Amino acid sequence: MDPNFAHHQIRLPSLRELGLLPYPAPKPPHEALPRSARWKANPPQLSILNQVFKTNQFPSKDTRKFLSMTLKIQPRTLQIWFQNRRQALKTRTRKPTTNSSESH
Repeated sequence: MDPNFAHHQIRLPSLRELGLLPYPAPKPPHEALPRSARWKANPPQLSILNQVFKTNQFPSKDTRKFLSMTLKIQPRTLQIWFQNRRQALKTRTRKPTTNSSESH
């Protein structure tokens, strides 16, 4: 490109700057956040969580918040624990399927 021509270039506004695009510009990707260590309930916590699970497999947000403060566990961690526990119960109670080729 001609160096004498460079000072004559005009920068045109982008479509986003003109308000012609409805969405905000995408944010640059952030560096991956380090994962926290995997949490494992200690025996007293596990005992309480299992007692609560026996009475209610779907505790409310308020119940999880109370448990969170009592057991010193993040509410999100408790939510995931209950999800995993329900899935484990569902998997254990599901009857094994027979292979259709064996029955013929």
